[in-house]
Amino acid sequence: MFFVYSLPPIAVLTTGRFGAFLLSLILSACFWIPGIIYAILVTKYYADKRRKELLEAQNMRIIKQ
Repeated sequence: MFFVYSLPPIAVLTTGRFGAFLLSLILSACFWIPGIIYAILVTKYYADKRRKELLEAQNMRIIKQ
């Protein structure tokens, strides 16, 4: 969360989405607050998606046993 508020483009880059990184860079360069809001949305979506994938993988492992 530190990067989201201090360096929004870097936080978005950690999600592996280069296009989202460029948009975050532009938003942060023009207006800092929209860059932060966008970074929060992108990183939250990425975390939710990753959590869902991990739960599905764990459930598949339980079903196979």
